[in-house]
Amino acid sequence: MKKQIASLIFIIMIFFSRSPVQSNPSEYNFEIGLNQHTGVFSRIFDTQHQTGLYVATNQSFGKYMIRLRRGFRFEQTAYQWEFESYPIFSDQYYGYLIYAWSDSEIFSQHRAGAELFTTLPFRNEGSLGFRYMNFQNGSQSWIYTGSLNHYYASFLFIFRPYFVYSDGRSGQTFTGSVRHYFNDAGDYVLVRGGKGVSPDQTLMQLGERPEKDILLLRSLQGGIESRNHLTNRIVGQLSIDVFQQELAFDPGSYVINWLFQYGLIYHF
Repeated sequence: MKKQIASLIFIIMIFFSRSPVQSNPSEYNFEIGLNQHTGVFSRIFDTQHQTGLYVATNQSFGKYMIRLRRGFRFEQTAYQWEFESYPIFSDQYYGYLIYAWSDSEIFSQHRAGAELFTTLPFRNEGSLGFRYMNFQNGSQSWIYTGSLNHYYASFLFIFRPYFVYSDGRSGQTFTGSVRHYFNDAGDYVLVRGGKGVSPDQTLMQLGERPEKDILLLRSLQGGIESRNHLTNRIVGQLSIDVFQQELAFDPGSYVINWLFQYGLIYHF
């Protein structure tokens, strides 16, 4: 298994290391995307799947999208609707807004978030925001976050903490990533890592109904992602992440979770 994973990472790095297509994203106002997440565990859990389909519009005042997720885990199939946007307020400020809803136990019932980004001197960027999750059993989680980003040549360095408060308990997550751009913002290779679970990342959840618990479990994560214009209109995306994740029902015991994501985006 480890050899296959290493080989796949190598293929991703070689295939997406350069983009021969000269793209101009601004000439397309709409896009449709399809992606698949597959979670493979070292023990205990069966393979879990999640599929996402979205449509989006790119305008001078921001990007807005509607997404439908289909998840399969714990022998259950469920759906989640999601609205996500990146409104542009001025040359200095833009935002991030998200709201998602599901009537299934394997997704949070309500998930929302907001964040404000601003440019800073010396090619820096900062942000402050929050995430909120509400579950079918009535429990809630509040996550406060922000970011400090620095642009250097064709690289973007990102540091982001999360401070989690859930049912009287608290925890912290710290993540960092380095992104290298090629022809434009749509072509890049990214390496990331962190301590704790990122609420912004689509993860396969562990335990019986641990959505409110997984944010507080001990975890280490690392991954690589690559995105590339295959043609002027089609973008391909591949990523691999690995997590050493504490078990909700057996504190101090861990499982390894490999998470694979692949997808296509069509601009029109």
